[in-house]
Amino acid sequence: MVRLIVNIVFLVILAVFIALNAPYKTSVNIFGFRIEEVSVVAVIIVTLVIGVVYSFFFYASNYLLRAKKQKLKQKAQDTRQKAKQLEEKEQDIQSVALERADRDASEPAVSKPARSVATRSGTPRSAAAKGRNSVFSFLKRDAKKGKR
Repeated sequence: MVRLIVNIVFLVILAVFIALNAPYKTSVNIFGFRIEEVSVVAVIIVTLVIGVVYSFFFYASNYLLRAKKQKLKQKAQDTRQKAKQLEEKEQDIQSVALERADRDASEPAVSKPARSVATRSGTPRSAAAKGRNSVFSFLKRDAKKGKR
């Protein structure tokens, strides 16, 4: 912004010096096309306006370029921050999983207790004991020996 103001002030000072030192009428050559007897004040005003417009576009293009660079830099910084957060979350998840695995490995294996079955006498027995000492166990024993 300072550069724009300095350029405008410089162009105004230059225009004042030219206007004070030039005759009232002049000829202007624009890209090979010659215009005769143009007022010096009109030429000075046109050049001043063209210079201000040029300075404005120069300033605006630099401003937009800096803003774009800043936006890209901020986006890259945000991406790095998100990546760091994701790595931290991943490490937290891995540490929790390792803690659970260590805890499960250090605890003794707990098996489900055998289901109790009531007998004729009313005392409970496990299902495994039922298979060995059931009422029909003699049939199995006899079948193995070949008696029946």
